[in-house]
Amino acid sequence: MSNETNLILDDLVIRSMNDETRTVEGIAIPWGENSRGKVENGLLERFAPDSVESWEGDVHLYYNHDKDIPIGRVTSGESTKDGYLVRAYISETSKGNDVYELVKDGTIRKFSIGFLPVEHRVAPGNILERTKVRLVEVSLVSQPAYAGAEVLSVRSESENPQVHTDQVNPSKEQTVSENTVSNEALDLQEVRDAVETLERKFEVLATTPASVEEVVETRSAGEILKSYVAGNDNTLERVYAGGTTADAVIFDGYIGDLTRIVDEAAILRSLFSRGTLPAEGNNIEFAELDTNTIDVDIQTAEGDDLSFGLVSVTSRTAPVKTYGGYTTLSRQEIERASVNMVDHSLRAMAIAAGKALNTVFRAHFEDEVADQIAAGNKVVVPAAGADYGDWLDAIIDASAKYDAQGLTLDGLIVAKDVFKGLMALEAADGRPVFLVEGAGVNNVGQLNVRTLRGSVANVPVVMDAGLANGVASFYNAGAISEFTSGVVRLQADNIINLSRDFSVYMYSAVASIIPTGVVGVEFD
Repeated sequence: MSNETNLILDDLVIRSMNDETRTVEGIAIPWGENSRGKVENGLLERFAPDSVESWEGDVHLYYNHDKDIPIGRVTSGESTKDGYLVRAYISETSKGNDVYELVKDGTIRKFSIGFLPVEHRVAPGNILERTKVRLVEVSLVSQPAYAGAEVLSVRSESENPQVHTDQVNPSKEQTVSENTVSNEALDLQEVRDAVETLERKFEVLATTPASVEEVVETRSAGEILKSYVAGNDNTLERVYAGGTTADAVIFDGYIGDLTRIVDEAAILRSLFSRGTLPAEGNNIEFAELDTNTIDVDIQTAEGDDLSFGLVSVTSRTAPVKTYGGYTTLSRQEIERASVNMVDHSLRAMAIAAGKALNTVFRAHFEDEVADQIAAGNKVVVPAAGADYGDWLDAIIDASAKYDAQGLTLDGLIVAKDVFKGLMALEAADGRPVFLVEGAGVNNVGQLNVRTLRGSVANVPVVMDAGLANGVASFYNAGAISEFTSGVVRLQADNIINLSRDFSVYMYSAVASIIPTGVVGVEFD
């Protein structure tokens, strides 16, 4: 017999509680809501409607993203008009019970997620809008990144329903997080930790003397000093002969996993358009504008022919390349190490894949800039002694080129040495032209040396430290497109030597869809 109630706690509505299921339900990802803080390259983040891919296999439930011990698993997820709705089961462990009670009484009422980005775009207002992501994990938290990510209902139960863990299928896409520890194993680990703590205490007690005779000094400090000066007392030279830590059994204190794998920001790639690869083919084919002689003019006289012109296109292709890597871990390292080496290894491979894509895209961009400069699609800036007036002239000339094509000038991409040159520009009175810090007056732009971004006459400037010296170019976001598949994880066991191989791979193609959308800067 269930006992249902309706409660309202601030902006959290607990729709029902009963004794049938231990589940929580709510919006884990609200659509169209900006994050509370900046998340990447100084941008706010939001999720586009229906941006979560369907997922298979286990998505674990955690408390405050503590991946050492999951408290349950996500049983289902679906897109709704408000956001991505998830339902999760909370396991009957000590930690799971504690969190469950906090959710029931309204102390914890928010969700947070872990995800793999697949596709995104930079929307107006410096917003990083996620258009496609893959859900990795869900956490119950007190302070989420999105106010709308809230728990809507809690259901309790008297018995734990049967929980199934699917066998890993190497042919399917997997997330880059693995934790297959059962509730029984967690309980056993708690018992082992408690026993180890008791053993340490007994071993320390075994090294402590049964009784120590206490020596009480009854003389004053003055009497002791007087006797010592007279050479009749060695009290002040007494050597300590008591116990030290060397006499005890002291275990190393484990403070947690401090491993840090650095992700290389996709600065250049994030500025241009992205798409999904076709399901088949080792090349992608696209049409590029060749000539346009279309003309509309006044009809000279009635019956005269109208102006005539044609549009011609050229068929282009771009190769689809495969990126991947693998590693091998022993079963002992996977199952008995205190640190989750599987997670670290897979995350490192995913980051390495992103770094490889950055390198290829950067090389393609540099080649396109060189080609456009050679073809005359360029603006010229003096190589030495350039002032802000020269850069303003270059912006005006570039804007005219984009206007003639019906395109927008979306920004200026520069190498590190060019960025430094811009930052060092001074007016005739020695005042910095670009506002770096402070209030400033009569500035023509600003440069942020922390985020390596800025603006010149309201034109965004982005620095990519990986570009070769002297590279600078104006760009339109549609000039170059990157077509990328998701990162796929495979794994296979070797029963001969008790090891497991892990690999990741992905496909990617880079194509100049509108080559003239790149207007190179030539330093003359």
